[in-house]
Amino acid sequence: MSKWDSDAVHAALDPCGYVIKQKDKEIERLRKNQITGEVIGRVADLHAEIRELKAENEQMRQALRDVYEVWAGSDGFIPVTASEAYQQRLILKMRDYASTVLRGEV
Repeated sequence: MSKWDSDAVHAALDPCGYVIKQKDKEIERLRKNQITGEVIGRVADLHAEIRELKAENEQMRQALRDVYEVWAGSDGFIPVTASEAYQQRLILKMRDYASTVLRGEV
């Protein structure tokens, strides 16, 4: 860098140009800060949304565990009618699906 490249030399030779250049730098810095602030705000919003979704996911998983436990407590039921047999098949399918989801296979 030569001695003619300093800010003081530029300010002395072209005071208006120097001031404009400094203002442009300041404007750019403010824009970057604004963008950074917006990004940080958006990231915080996304973190909050992720926490809410994780909580909801845990509630749904607990509901599936409860469904599976209800089925597990119904051992010994023997269907007598065709509609009871159909109902039992549906319940078994729901049990199998709940089990699959809880194992993380979906």
